[in-house]
Amino acid sequence: MNIVVFGGTFDPIHNGHIRIARAAANKYGARVIFVPAKTPRWKEPTESVKNRLEMLKIALKDVDFEYEINEFELSGGDEINYSIDTVKCLKEQYKPEKMYLLIGYDQVNQFDKWKNPEELASISKIIFVNRPEYELNNKIVEQFNMENLGFFESGNVSSTDVRELRCLDIPEKVLKYIEENRLYFVKKLSSFILDKRLEHSISVANLALKIAKVNNLEHQDKFYIAGILHDLGKTYNKDDENLLTLMKKNYPEFLDIPNFAYHQFIGEMLAKKEFDIKDEEILDAIKY
Repeated sequence: MNIVVFGGTFDPIHNGHIRIARAAANKYGARVIFVPAKTPRWKEPTESVKNRLEMLKIALKDVDFEYEINEFELSGGDEINYSIDTVKCLKEQYKPEKMYLLIGYDQVNQFDKWKNPEELASISKIIFVNRPEYELNNKIVEQFNMENLGFFESGNVSSTDVRELRCLDIPEKVLKYIEENRLYFVKKLSSFILDKRLEHSISVANLALKIAKVNNLEHQDKFYIAGILHDLGKTYNKDDENLLTLMKKNYPEFLDIPNFAYHQFIGEMLAKKEFDIKDEEILDAIKY
């Protein structure tokens, strides 16, 4: 049996992770061993181990390739886990014919700063997915005999994009988990609107997404984003003096409309300011 070790924070797992794992499984005839990190060296997880692990389990339940989730790094008592220790343990546990370590394109250029990189590269074949816009250090690639997976269809998605509501290229069940557990962008939105209004916004977002899918529309994420943020301006009551002040400052040309519609415009303002929404179609959908 061949194995591909795929470690990561998975905060949260997204479809790009799954596409890459499938490509590696198919190319090397391997079982993919997902190893969620507890305390990675290069980044601080946003969510708890429990939530990240649960989303990983949910996302992988219906995949069409062989996989396992190995909790070696989660169950250990070490404050920081090093890949060399993980790989040694997994090699002993699985005794594979061939062993591959799949790393992110962003880690290739700093691989020489990892703990015992020469030993790590001797135990497992280092494989990576390159992005055309990312300039690789070919000296490091050659030094550690790395191999490009040659897969370019992972999609333009990152966990950061998902957390910050810039992209929702994630399994539907993971999105549902994020909604139900008030994670990431939903948690942030809950600081602006009350729970009943939040439930309504989530419902509108899912209906908008469903309409986009049924009609095979492009950029379906945008429908969800507009839907979930459409009532953002209702953080202010229609009779709130602050609402009127904001309208005078930002939308003086619309002061003659009924004040119950002010929230639409303030919602657009907050979407830009607090959620960094720049897409004019999304902003217009909130505003009008």
